[in-house]
Amino acid sequence: MIPARFQALSAVAEAMSAETAAGEVKLAEVGVQAAEALLAIDGPTVAALIRATKAYSAAGNTAKVKEFGPKAAAAAEKAVTGDKDAMGTLQVAAAALAACGEKTKAKATAEKAVGMVDAKNAGLEQQAKKHGYEPKDK
Repeated sequence: MIPARFQALSAVAEAMSAETAAGEVKLAEVGVQAAEALLAIDGPTVAALIRATKAYSAAGNTAKVKEFGPKAAAAAEKAVTGDKDAMGTLQVAAAALAACGEKTKAKATAEKAVGMVDAKNAGLEQQAKKHGYEPKDK
């Protein structure tokens, strides 16, 4: 079971790093604090590294994005369990590559993830759209 403090920090970091919070300096600072606390609690997990990268990006801290983005991408790629791991592959695109600004690679990886699943998997396709995936006419 995930501890409540972890869930709360995760929610704060995600909300303060969302596009809807863009340009809000104080909110971005709160997001960074929450993401750094997650790293301190959870260590350099895929989720914690991705949230940190997103938070630093929202705060405009490009040096930290360059530091944590590649770590997040490497951790996400390492976590992929095989050539049929659509969710793991999407996580590489969704979180890691997109968070560190690798939009072209994120889109290509999202397309790869969608290609791994049944055409009826609308949930994965919706997640992939966030990273530039464009459905082909069926």
